Amino acid sequence: MGEKLSISLPYPPTENHMRQNAYRYSSTGKRYVARTFTKTAKSWVEDAVERVKKEVETVSWVALDCKTVVEMTVYFPDAKKRDASNLLKVTLDVLEKGGVYVNDKWALPWVKDFHVPSKTCKGSVELVIYAKGE
Repeated sequence: MGEKLSISLPYPPTENHMRQNAYRYSSTGKRYVARTFTKTAKSWVEDAVERVKKEVETVSWVALDCKTVVEMTVYFPDAKKRDASNLLKVTLDVLEKGGVYVNDKWALPWVKDFHVPSKTCKGSVELVIYAKGE
């Protein structure tokens, strides 16, 4: 395997809570529904991308252009019923924008583990990223 990159991100809004309906009109005047990011989602994405860029720069990581394993350990923020797989899309997109890999088509996500909330943890996603050895 080679070099690994470890990143800790705050717990994101889930895919179910990232978008809201926005009504738009086409050039012909037809009304349609567009799915747009909520303010909370935009804020989280911007913060997460900056954190990733900072870590990538700190360790002089070169964006991978090959199959990339993304191990996720999820720490849920509360006792609500949650699904760790709802975090995949937004997390993988943030890693791409942050320069971890060239295109998220190369990402091989693996939800390695999850943990129920504790008094010391407010919710986070811990990531370990490395090129897949073939």
